[in-house]
Amino acid sequence: MKRDELLRNIIFHYLGSDDFNGWVLPTDADAGLRNEVAGLVRDRLIDVISSQDDDNPHIKRYKPPPAKLQLRRLMSDYISFRVCLYPTAEALQVHGVRFDEREPYTSAVRQGEPQNSFRAFPLSMLEEYDRNPDYECWIFEDGGTIWYRGVDAEACDFEFAPSIEEETFLLVYLRRLAALSPSQQRNWSRFETTEFRPREYAQPDLFDPET
Repeated sequence: MKRDELLRNIIFHYLGSDDFNGWVLPTDADAGLRNEVAGLVRDRLIDVISSQDDDNPHIKRYKPPPAKLQLRRLMSDYISFRVCLYPTAEALQVHGVRFDEREPYTSAVRQGEPQNSFRAFPLSMLEEYDRNPDYECWIFEDGGTIWYRGVDAEACDFEFAPSIEEETFLLVYLRRLAALSPSQQRNWSRFETTEFRPREYAQPDLFDPET
């Protein structure tokens, strides 16, 4: 498979799959195919995520490992682990993928952002939703759920996290927000804040692992 065809297949698979999945590299990929993949990695047009990096490499949950480590994964004589290929944000931009304000969180994933990145929201957001009869808030010790009680009921889970200033925020995985309808995505985006500064030990599973 030639370089341009390979890149096109990876991009089309990512954009066309239900969960923005990676293109699976066959375990018996020959040297020619792996060399094409390595060239695309060096040019920062694709990323390699393997089951050595994440239990589920079929979605890009976290920031991919450094390119040097990705290339080492490809140099194995026999790939005995699962390997998925993803277009980089740069490749998607060249392909014409742009931000769509009608569905801001799906758009962020479509542009290549990891699905386990997060968005922060002020605690005061709960008060507004709680006063709105179209919504129901379930609050637990570590987080909760906001339900939309429309014709097509929707829910989105959040977690509480303290900031470095000891202020509590709501944190939501991007993949949860992206699963909402476009109207609910726009509704959530009204409250989104960039003021959250995490404490080092706050919700470590929400942040990219060290690579």
